[in-house]
Amino acid sequence: MTERDFTRIKSMGMDAVRILVPYFIFGDREPFIGCIEELDKAFNWAEKYGLQILIDLHTAPDSQNGFDNGGISGVCKWSQEPDEVEFELTVLERLAERYGTRKGLWGIEILNEPILEDMWESMKDTERYPAVDPEKAKGTKLNTMEFIRGFYLEAYDRIRKHMSEDKYVVFHDAFCLKAWKDFMREDKYKNVVLDIHQYLMVAEMKGCQQTVEEYVKYVKELKKDIAEMQEYFPVICGEWCLFNSLAVGCDTKGGQTVLNGVEGMAQETVSAEEKKKIYNAVAEAQLKVQSASALSSISIAFAWIPVITFVICVICMAFFSVDKYYAKVVEDLSQGKHRGE
Repeated sequence: MTERDFTRIKSMGMDAVRILVPYFIFGDREPFIGCIEELDKAFNWAEKYGLQILIDLHTAPDSQNGFDNGGISGVCKWSQEPDEVEFELTVLERLAERYGTRKGLWGIEILNEPILEDMWESMKDTERYPAVDPEKAKGTKLNTMEFIRGFYLEAYDRIRKHMSEDKYVVFHDAFCLKAWKDFMREDKYKNVVLDIHQYLMVAEMKGCQQTVEEYVKYVKELKKDIAEMQEYFPVICGEWCLFNSLAVGCDTKGGQTVLNGVEGMAQETVSAEEKKKIYNAVAEAQLKVQSASALSSISIAFAWIPVITFVICVICMAFFSVDKYYAKVVEDLSQGKHRGE
């Protein structure tokens, strides 16, 4: 991650970046290398160019989801380990204490994509991400909604001790968008934002037919759900992607690749021009849905910008006024400039 990345983000008309950080960011979990100095640099660059940062705690010890980006692939035991749950809370508290008063802080996201029953079953988590060490994976099981809600509430209190109420506390919907209508309704909870992540591979896992028309239909239905949830929280789309089986040219079984043990095709079956048409159509639909997400009166969405730091791979997602930059974003997406994966 370099200063050049921030100048590029600013030049594209974007306002903020979502930076993913690991639980070992402070360098106190050997053998992993800390990277807090990299985040310090990011804040300096963001403030220099008039950008803001949403810090996203992306992983947990022994993982909150078992995904290949969740801390340890094929293992999901964090919520069963009280000491590690407490450690995760201290990481959030330390982040809030370090950056809570910085001009460049937009907010802190409590935890990325904790998995619950519905997604666990849809993903077939332990099959999709087989553990390298089966012994380590023993005891793996999904999180409960009761636990995740309790963790979010405790995390809010820890973060707010060091972060003013004009900054945002963000929580992920755990892939259950409409399950949060009765959550954090008390007056003490200020500037809480709901984050959703939308991938067409999830639509395919749920039975969406692999056609442009059905992808667009799925995305339009999502817009209704976002509108419904915005009666309760401002909603942002922190991650989304154009990846789909139709453009790949074969059924990817919900986004699986060679990394999941699925062999690719011997040759391309979809032309570059046809892929461009598919991606343009899907991008247009998704960006219109993202513009339905609103914080105050500002239409915002997140686009993927890959950024590599010295010690970890960080994905930056920048939000911007969709109406103002829509045409440019669609054009760039069709040319593969902002690929999600």
